[in-house]
Amino acid sequence: ALERIGAFQRRDARVLDLGCGTGLMLERLNRHRWSVGLDFSPLALEFSRKRGAKRLIRGDAERVPFLDETIDAAIALDLAEHVERDDLLFAEAYRVLKPGGRLVAVDFFGRAPLMHRLPSLLRGTHSHAQEQDTELMAQLRELGFTEIRLERMTPGFLSSLIACKPQ
Repeated sequence: ALERIGAFQRRDARVLDLGCGTGLMLERLNRHRWSVGLDFSPLALEFSRKRGAKRLIRGDAERVPFLDETIDAAIALDLAEHVERDDLLFAEAYRVLKPGGRLVAVDFFGRAPLMHRLPSLLRGTHSHAQEQDTELMAQLRELGFTEIRLERMTPGFLSSLIACKPQ
């Protein structure tokens, strides 16, 4: 799916895997383009090394150790729910992306615990999830992102997000 996103189509694209974890995505990315993984956990980085990842940085996704506008694409898979402030995660992604760069995230966006959302999901109403989607979209627009697509992959829970930093 990433191959269909403009920033990933170029072989010279520089890709940052925020919260790279055990390196599964890095393993795939490294086959075709320059990529680097960032993770706070030394254990996760060790797993990534065992998968063959060479460019790994121990660091915080809320304070990314890269210069402004140096990355073509940033990936954050299953990360937003694990950071203290996802607004800082998105702000940092925006900062390091080059103009025209893309942010791709898949996560359980929104902080409402499952048990609070379950009754509305059973009734077929997703108002809480929809409110969170609206807030997230507004937050991303305020940072400057455009072409924002947020799609629920499972009702009310797992979502995919693609956003662009304008040229």
